Amino acid sequence: MTQPLRNPWPALLVICLGFFMIMLDTTIVYVATPSILTSLQTSFDSVLWVFNGYLLAYAVLLITAGRLGDLFGPRNLFAAGLVVFTAASVFSSSPGASFRASVERSSRRSRSPC
Repeated sequence: MTQPLRNPWPALLVICLGFFMIMLDTTIVYVATPSILTSLQTSFDSVLWVFNGYLLAYAVLLITAGRLGDLFGPRNLFAAGLVVFTAASVFSSSPGASFRASVERSSRRSRSPC
């Protein structure tokens, strides 16, 4: 028996939403570059290393996620990834994130001459 054709528009909408979130996150990081430079009192080269690390981690996780999608199903993995990505974005943008404060303190401490 043949299966009835499913409506492809919901899948396209979800894929576009995921792509939009990635583009939004990347844009926010690049727009925040001047603020990062002044608040951490660091060089542009150091910030570029952070951006490159972000892209490298994204590429590595993309390959791993492809394999996990084969194991657990692409729909389940996409939904879990969307939830984790959204939660991480909200956490990193919160004004009182203690992680950012500790990173800022440690970076200032490492630049001070002993």
